[in-house]
Amino acid sequence: MFVKAHKRHGAARVISIALSTFSNLFMMALAVVVIVVMLLVPGLPDIETIKTLQLKVPLRIYSSDGLLLGEFGDQRRIPIKIADTPPALIAAVLSAEDDRYYQHAGVDYRGVLRAMYANFVSGSRAQGASTITMQVARNYYLTKERTYLRKAREALLALRLEQYLTKDEILELYLNKIFLGHRAYGFGAAANVYYGKPLGELEIPQYAMLAALPKAPSSVNPLSNPKDAKTRRDYILGRMRDLGFVSLTEFSDYVESSLTAELHISEVKLKAPYVAEQIRREMFDRFGEAAYEDGYSVYSTIISTNQLAASQSLREGLIQYDRRHGFRGPIRNWDLDQLGTAEQIYDVLRHIEPSQDIIPVIITEVHEDRVTAVDKSFETITIQWENMQWARRYQSARQLGPKPQTPSDVLDLGDIVFARLVEDTGWTLVQIPDVNGAIISIDPKNGAVLAMVGGFDYYLDKFNRATQGKRLMGSSIKPFVYSAAIDNGFTSASLISGAPIVVEDQQSEILWRPQNYSGKFTGETRLREALARSLNLVSVRLIRGLGIDTTINHITKFGFDRTSLPIGFSLALGSAEETPLNVVTGFAVFANGGHVVEPYYIDIVKDQHDMVVLRGKTTEVCSGCLFQLDSENENLESLSQTPVKRAERVISSANAYIMTDLLRGVVREGTGRRALSLNRADLAGKTGTTNDFEDAWFSGFNADIATTVWVGFDKPADLGRNEHGSGLALPIWIDYMKTALENVPESPLEPPDNIVTQFIDVNTGEAVPEDSSDALQETFIAGTQPLLDIAHVSLNPEASQQPDAAEESAESQLF
Repeated sequence: MFVKAHKRHGAARVISIALSTFSNLFMMALAVVVIVVMLLVPGLPDIETIKTLQLKVPLRIYSSDGLLLGEFGDQRRIPIKIADTPPALIAAVLSAEDDRYYQHAGVDYRGVLRAMYANFVSGSRAQGASTITMQVARNYYLTKERTYLRKAREALLALRLEQYLTKDEILELYLNKIFLGHRAYGFGAAANVYYGKPLGELEIPQYAMLAALPKAPSSVNPLSNPKDAKTRRDYILGRMRDLGFVSLTEFSDYVESSLTAELHISEVKLKAPYVAEQIRREMFDRFGEAAYEDGYSVYSTIISTNQLAASQSLREGLIQYDRRHGFRGPIRNWDLDQLGTAEQIYDVLRHIEPSQDIIPVIITEVHEDRVTAVDKSFETITIQWENMQWARRYQSARQLGPKPQTPSDVLDLGDIVFARLVEDTGWTLVQIPDVNGAIISIDPKNGAVLAMVGGFDYYLDKFNRATQGKRLMGSSIKPFVYSAAIDNGFTSASLISGAPIVVEDQQSEILWRPQNYSGKFTGETRLREALARSLNLVSVRLIRGLGIDTTINHITKFGFDRTSLPIGFSLALGSAEETPLNVVTGFAVFANGGHVVEPYYIDIVKDQHDMVVLRGKTTEVCSGCLFQLDSENENLESLSQTPVKRAERVISSANAYIMTDLLRGVVREGTGRRALSLNRADLAGKTGTTNDFEDAWFSGFNADIATTVWVGFDKPADLGRNEHGSGLALPIWIDYMKTALENVPESPLEPPDNIVTQFIDVNTGEAVPEDSSDALQETFIAGTQPLLDIAHVSLNPEASQQPDAAEESAESQLF
């Protein structure tokens, strides 16, 4: 009896000791937990900031009609709302990461115990127990170091997050923040990067593949490691089956499906890299690094159809010029015996930069009527003789070699050349042009840039010739000189001598004998005819009659930099250097009736919340109205943005009308006659060509669109015989304007109240009756028209010296 009682007492004592020990250990553990919490909690970040934290969303730039032009930023992200998230994706994510997500309070204690046991058995920390909430805490607030202290902070933050946010809000943060490889952050971006589709258009195996990536975005990536990626995807599909998200039959079908992921680097819908880069710089200058992270959406002024037409027109024009001037030979020649495999050919060709549809190929066979070549993908192409017989050897800008008779006269085995697939023609031998160019088109009423291309290929050369390339203007300067003359008493009917003249250059003090482009001299010529024929001697005499200072003061009103205008008579022939952007801005003054506008590329900028934070327009032509910036929300007030203001009038409406009428004459009967092919009566413009044919220009407009085209070599050089503004730049302008004006009605030229007409003698410029045999109706500013009873006095300043006594000037002769 005693023994039994003693045993019972001993057992009770053991239990008591065990309970006491467990209680002490529990209290000690609890004390440790309390101490850890007390130590860690003060150092935890403010959980309330999570609602104001902004995801890093890249800068996106769009055309005016919503096509993506470019994206800039380190993190690709397309934020999604939980309400818009496909249920199948949520099922896949929960199956992969946290199937008890909607049951636990931020920390899954079952999962913690399971992971502790697994790690104890394995002797490592291979298995984690992070819930989705803990991953959100880590990704938003903590580092990724693998320590127990960081894990404790993570758990505490997770518990606080669950108190502050709903489950759906936390899950939305996770879906948008998690890194999924290839710079994709969040599932919205990952769907685009891996499948090139919006998230809502994917299938269940694709959702499972994306859900596999958070665990190891590199080692189970479907692009770099498809075998392990499929294993992980199928595991998640199995979890979805076990949890009842998919049926057994569906699971069997899904695991049999192959991986369909491909890298979709860009979703750019409209290729306009010069525009995108221009806007990127403007956004960075205004917002700094935040421009790439705060999710701004920039809606540009670019019209997609205009931009596409500008790119194609300039590119085709430069290719055609290059073709006219002959074949410069192969890029190099390789011994075909050293290129026996596809890998060897790929290794050679991959180092040669293509240009859009122009690709490098190696000639492998030469026949009597064709050649055969392979590209870097080892695909065989055939170039027929008719698509390469243009290739006379280039000798100089003005000289070509003899016409080739067979393909062997052009190419040899092993030659590396460029080829291009042309619709209705087939593969064609081409070159990447050495010549370059630019085109820029604006709305003259407010300066909105409608299209801009700064060179043949941005990815070969990022220099933007439209905005950065200052080149001699040539005869493009003449309309501004003529405008100064109109402002100072000259008229369209004024007669100016085209006889030889000798002038002293005010900068070099050297006597100078300018000539016309044709080398011929003319008699007295009406101003209208002189501009249409682009007569140099008339322009020189105009500046001499007006004075250099008067002329320069007038030209600067059009927005030209005074420092770029030479103080000398060579100004009359275009020795001023300007960018195409500045030139088209100057011509826009004529187009809009006399106002100078500020070109701009950005229409509006919106933030992540679709609120307008910036408007780009600063000036607009408007009669009888005052402008004030229209605010769509109060954010605009905090930007201290300058309101849109009325564009400044710099020449009278009468001057603009007369000049537009004169420039329409250039198109009707002068150097711009090719533009008549557009079958419009509202087009005006001016060609421009410089000394030795080094620059070719055409600037033309109507009331709605002003466009300038420039073509030349980056290092000024001879473009060749007959490669002038009307033969080189104007065809590009026409090709572009054919599209740009397609749905634009003709704009009548409405005369101001002080414009009158008078019949004049076509030879003398004097007033004559309407029924006179040589009568021509001319336009005048009221008070400047000749009267029938007033004799005409010719404006014919005498030359100060005879031509044969003059010394040659160092100034280039520009026309």
